[in-house]
Amino acid sequence: MRSFYRSGMSEASLAQRGVDERVLKYRELHEHFGSLMLLKVVEASALELKVSLMAADASQQVFIFKIEKDAPQKLLSVGYVQIHTHGGGMFHH
Repeated sequence: MRSFYRSGMSEASLAQRGVDERVLKYRELHEHFGSLMLLKVVEASALELKVSLMAADASQQVFIFKIEKDAPQKLLSVGYVQIHTHGGGMFHH
């Protein structure tokens, strides 16, 4: 994951949250969700992709990937929408 973050994330994004912090968050999410499987693309545009993923416990999670406007169009962020029965929230990674 370290090499992915170094090569795939924008410099501006890494300046806000470094590689070590991102790796830690990735591990926490992996421990919480397990392996994720693509269910469907919810929305797609030139700068954002919203997908529905199934977690190891069969729960459905929505992840949002945002990329830079200018080349080389690296990732700005990966976030997910927490779905609760009594409301919702947003986590931004």
